[in-house]
Amino acid sequence: MRLFLLSMILLFLLTLPVFQAECSITVEADQLSVAVTPVLIERSIDVNERLIRYIGEKMHMPIRIVQRKSYQEINDLMRKREVDIAFICSLSYIVGKETSGMELLVLPKSQGQPLYHSYVIVSRSSYAKSIEDLKGQLYAYPDPLSNSGFLYPRYRLAKAGYDPDGFFKKWIITHSHSSSIEAVNDGFVQGASVDSYIYDVMSILNPELTKNTKIIETSPAFGFPPVVVRKGLPDEVKRRLRMVFLQMDKDPVGQKVLQGMLLDGFVQGDDSLFDSVRKMHVFMNKGPSKVAQ
Repeated sequence: MRLFLLSMILLFLLTLPVFQAECSITVEADQLSVAVTPVLIERSIDVNERLIRYIGEKMHMPIRIVQRKSYQEINDLMRKREVDIAFICSLSYIVGKETSGMELLVLPKSQGQPLYHSYVIVSRSSYAKSIEDLKGQLYAYPDPLSNSGFLYPRYRLAKAGYDPDGFFKKWIITHSHSSSIEAVNDGFVQGASVDSYIYDVMSILNPELTKNTKIIETSPAFGFPPVVVRKGLPDEVKRRLRMVFLQMDKDPVGQKVLQGMLLDGFVQGDDSLFDSVRKMHVFMNKGPSKVAQ
């Protein structure tokens, strides 16, 4: 419980209206704005900064980091063209592509594939063998525009004949996968749906925060949460950005940044990897404006 409360306090401090930082590098072109959210890797702000600083240095452009609490806020920034690049989720990409024309740039690659899963996790002492066993319990979701944390588990329940809104006694939004994991680890909630990459990274880098949890369900594979760019970003900038990402694993400095994130590298974006998420989104027929907060 203590770790969960501390995490939520840290999250609040990190997500005050705007967090910005500029790389102190030679300005050779216009500034790039990069949006990040603690939903994905809130505990690795320094890793985020190293990655973004690396991008700025390779692009020979100053970088402005803009942090927001939710995927919806970042999607809004992309729609208004107030940021150029964003690290988001597969569902927020699908919604953002429909509403603002954001474009897929690259996909991270972990364990050899640009894929990830949704995990349903519970306390290590829990009797639950599947998400159905958590009916009437307290559950945690990270963000309403998270595929692994929100869309897929609710789709899973709906396909099984349940009403996702009334299935749990109560559900909460934690605004990050790591906070959802800690909420289960500390016994604050009985279950949660989380990003497999985040859970696996936490299990390796900080096993104390997952030691009291276990995985009871693993979803099919989905396209990894992508790096996207806003509509209208010049083609030459997009081309250069893509090459920086794709060549990171061949550059000694880039390799160190990737190692810190436990990623293999980045690959060319393949929009078809998100088709299954699109189908779930259509099936649920709940756009972001209709989802209960």
